[in-house]
Amino acid sequence: MEVCYCLAPGYGFVESSLLNAPGFTAGLLDKSSDTVLLLNAELTALLTLFREPASVTEAAVALAQQLNAPVADVRAIVEDSVDTYVQRGILARAASRQEADSYSFPTLKAPHKIDKYFVLNELSATPPVGVYLVRNQAGKQYVLKKLFLDPGAPRAQIRDQQNEFAYEFEILAHLQDCPLVSQLVTFDPVKGIGVINYFAGVSLRRFITGNSESLSQAHRMDLFSQLLDAMDGLHSRNVLHGDLHSSNVLVNEDKRIKLIDFDMAFFWRDRAKNKVKFGGITDFIPPERLTDDVFHQSAGPPDFRAEVYQIGVIGYFIFNGKLPFVGQTWRQQLEAIRHSAVVWEVGVPARIQQLIDRALHKNPAQRFASATAMRAALV
Repeated sequence: MEVCYCLAPGYGFVESSLLNAPGFTAGLLDKSSDTVLLLNAELTALLTLFREPASVTEAAVALAQQLNAPVADVRAIVEDSVDTYVQRGILARAASRQEADSYSFPTLKAPHKIDKYFVLNELSATPPVGVYLVRNQAGKQYVLKKLFLDPGAPRAQIRDQQNEFAYEFEILAHLQDCPLVSQLVTFDPVKGIGVINYFAGVSLRRFITGNSESLSQAHRMDLFSQLLDAMDGLHSRNVLHGDLHSSNVLVNEDKRIKLIDFDMAFFWRDRAKNKVKFGGITDFIPPERLTDDVFHQSAGPPDFRAEVYQIGVIGYFIFNGKLPFVGQTWRQQLEAIRHSAVVWEVGVPARIQQLIDRALHKNPAQRFASATAMRAALV
């Protein structure tokens, strides 16, 4: 029986009438970050097919009817798209409609106790992993990730999920001495839990947007310098973050940052292995990784120069309060990322402009080789 997929519990559709975004037909609410991913007509047509469990074949047939195209031509697009959205946690697997009805993803509610921690609230849930804010007996708060395995799933699928879950904590253990990175407290593969220190902050995106009038150039410079320190910590240890964007950087009330969300991170040595997941948010995908396929935008996992580009996008946002390349539609945004020049606001120091311009170069060979090299250039 063919595997079915459906929209993950952490996402929900937002109708176009509720969006102030001409050119987009719907939105997809990420409940964990309270952000909306804008969907054009093609993406809306595809993802709407998975409101209820559907197989690749069923989705391809339905989409082919809408497009008046051969099923064989559409199926390859749907297969690639499903792989991408499963990796990003937007779509979840269900072995069959019956299983989707009978097996529901567990949710832990306060004051549930797991190991030696008490659940305070759920932060996100993207099957098969739930993420919770917890506290210990002394009242100290942590973030706990729990792997929930479907007992009816095939053994190969269970093994892959266990290995994928463990890989993230292997990387965090390798980064244990990096102070600006999520700090691993414990990982228990038998119990399927990993615990990380809690960092009380908001996303860099929300922080910059909410404090645009009050942030001085010195504050912006300090945030940018911290970002480079954090990414230098990864690249100098041959680790790629894998999903670097402004919502995966937290800022606390003291304007200190923390790099989070390592479920797409990977060791450089493993770049060609199946364990490496890749995806990304369009705003932060460099031009050489973007494809012309609206359903399958990322050409492959990032390398060091690709993440230098992403540092450049975040750096530009820190100093200008907006993204460097935008478009009303996905096609327009693709064109801007590939061809538009960087435009700077008045008042940004020339040396910062030069540094970020190089990081955002369309040709990856002209960028810094890594965050480590970029950090050295800033110093």
